[in-house]
Amino acid sequence: MVIRRVGAVLAALALLAGLTSAEALAEASEQSDPRPASASTQEPSAGARPMDTKLHGSLHPGQAPQAVFVRFAGEGAAVPFLQHELQQQELQQHELQQHEQDPYQGTSAPQSATDRAAGRAAREHITTVAREVRATAERADGDSEELFTTTNAVPGIGLRLDWAGIQAVAAREDVESVSAIVPKRPATAGAAQLNRALREWQRTGRTGKGVRIGIVDTGIDYTHADFGGPGTREAFQEAEANSTQAWAPTAVVAGGYDLVGDDYDADESPVPHPDPNPLDCQGHGTHVAGIAAGRGVNADGSTFTGNYRTLTGKRLYDLRIGPGMAPEASLYAFRVFGCGSGGSEMIIPALDRVLDPDGDGDYSDHLDIVNLSVGMDYGATDDPDSEFVEKLAAAGVLPVVAAGNEGDLTGVVGSPGNASRALTVASSVDEFQLLDAVEVEAPGDLAGRYAGQANVDFPWASAPDVSSDVVQPTEPSNLDGCDEFSPQDAATVAGRIVWLEWDDNQSSRRCGSVTRSLNVAAAGGTGILLPTTLDVFPGGIAGSADLPTFQLTRTATGRLRPALVAGTLRVRLSGSLTGAVKDVDPTLTGRLSSFSSRGKPGLSGGAKPDVAAPGDTIASAASGSGASAKVLSGTSQATPMIAGIAALVLEAHPQWTPEQVKAAVMNSAGRSITTQGDGRGATYGPLRVGAGQVDAAAAVRATTLAYAAGGEGDVSLSFGVQPVPVRDGVREVTRSIVVQNTARSWRRYTASVAGATTQTG
Repeated sequence: MVIRRVGAVLAALALLAGLTSAEALAEASEQSDPRPASASTQEPSAGARPMDTKLHGSLHPGQAPQAVFVRFAGEGAAVPFLQHELQQQELQQHELQQHEQDPYQGTSAPQSATDRAAGRAAREHITTVAREVRATAERADGDSEELFTTTNAVPGIGLRLDWAGIQAVAAREDVESVSAIVPKRPATAGAAQLNRALREWQRTGRTGKGVRIGIVDTGIDYTHADFGGPGTREAFQEAEANSTQAWAPTAVVAGGYDLVGDDYDADESPVPHPDPNPLDCQGHGTHVAGIAAGRGVNADGSTFTGNYRTLTGKRLYDLRIGPGMAPEASLYAFRVFGCGSGGSEMIIPALDRVLDPDGDGDYSDHLDIVNLSVGMDYGATDDPDSEFVEKLAAAGVLPVVAAGNEGDLTGVVGSPGNASRALTVASSVDEFQLLDAVEVEAPGDLAGRYAGQANVDFPWASAPDVSSDVVQPTEPSNLDGCDEFSPQDAATVAGRIVWLEWDDNQSSRRCGSVTRSLNVAAAGGTGILLPTTLDVFPGGIAGSADLPTFQLTRTATGRLRPALVAGTLRVRLSGSLTGAVKDVDPTLTGRLSSFSSRGKPGLSGGAKPDVAAPGDTIASAASGSGASAKVLSGTSQATPMIAGIAALVLEAHPQWTPEQVKAAVMNSAGRSITTQGDGRGATYGPLRVGAGQVDAAAAVRATTLAYAAGGEGDVSLSFGVQPVPVRDGVREVTRSIVVQNTARSWRRYTASVAGATTQTG
């Protein structure tokens, strides 16, 4: 087929078995413009819906008070303006393609005075409705609590209500639906080379300049050297002492807001106490932000200020912390978690704020990309978070969302990653691992540093070193330390570091690191060593805050076990050894992270996840450390990889819509992820890895885009779950694809189908 360059007018192709070219063209001619239509006004729809049709999700009589999102009729105040802006940008694309150099220098034009007035009026109307709904709730439930009000993306209010309160607000004609808010949790240098971001920096100098990325997470430590801060622990401590006060945005972290406060916890302390300062007191958001757009940290702890275009693979490995994928993009921190480990019900107001970061009613400064390394497994399709994700994408913001860390369980990808317009990310493995070390002091022929991972909950930075002989329990049934030690073993463990066997199969493992830590501490032990049979750690170990725990790599386990058996092993555990080993193993490249969640085919639209990126043992900025790194694994780490790469695409094509950027990232992900890595073994299918391993350089250079027709932002196609034919044994299902050529010349393609996996049913 030959595709002529098109701008706002797109060519659609229908692909199905047995469809002829003439039939395909006929099918394409019947496709309507897949772009979103203009938004409606704020007036409620005519006629009241039955109350029982308004109650969504896990809302049932007799439940204790719970957090709900009450959606009002109509659209958010920002939607009409931003959808109009998006349509205008599409109309300009054809003209801009005539130029050798793209003259367009931004993604948004200033909002006119008329638009601002209309936006303010819409916001005031929504705020008035919110006050009235709040009053209705208070009359029915005297203990009701308001959590937030949203005006930009979706009009509504977050409330904590009992069943009477839920019924009362649902009965109002201006209320469209009431949905349960399901608490979300954080989904926990070599990558820049594997995904070819480095090649794009070298080739074009594109580093995400002018692109704005929102990080909805635990906040950002803007004092860290990776974000151009002072890079000292003292600077962080001073910021922490004033963490509820106004702060001065920087050249890197250009804005943000704390929507919850330090003490917030959706389970224990669910009422938020917002303040203007998004300083991270937990660490997850800082790590995520560094992967997306950190500047990089030199070996001496200073911020990298060199030319990204002249970086090489060797120089990347020499840095203490490598740059993020878009190291010159601007970051915005929206903090939705407190300082503890609890979940959050405040994702919704954070997403609403993405459309108007400074809250002034001018939506032209909306962000370009929002990173959501958060989620809830098996989330419902009617989760209100997902609606916000859909609205943001329709209004010009690309949502990049973690697929989750629950492994090979069908359909576990939850909300908001199950939203059609979300760019949902699976996790793969790259060749580089920044690992912690343990120092072997005896026997002499084994002396030196051995790689592994230190437990997360222990304060390694401030705790004294622990040096001791290593012993092992003698009770055959308790070699793993999951039970209390016998008097004999307790005497052996006291005052020593203990080696406890570890089952790498989570389903058969008797207990985790926390239980073992408690038992060793009760016996007076001073530390724990855990062996493993794996090349790559599938996740971190928590342990306890009172006992240093260290898990050895497979190689280290094999070398040290003979000395353990001989009774000659002595080691030192020290915080100075965190991040001390840089390990490069090319055979790891192209594997799937064992924890990465499996999706399922959509009943309509595309499948999830959409694409894969490195998320296993990723080194990034450690909050509160000044200039140090820490290693985390999860789709949380893969997601900002894609957010940063999307920023490179958007810098190259500033007028592209979120759907076009998503298509470029997915269409160009041509490298397969296999069971043995490095192209060996069986190839994983789309429900594990989406379109495959991301390729930043190919995504930026993409000129032809293919995505699902219909304007829902799926990009991928799925035939969904089909009923078994009962009569003639034949069922014909049609899905259509839009193929758009953005280049300055014709392109010729031949369509074919290549199955990644073979599956019955």
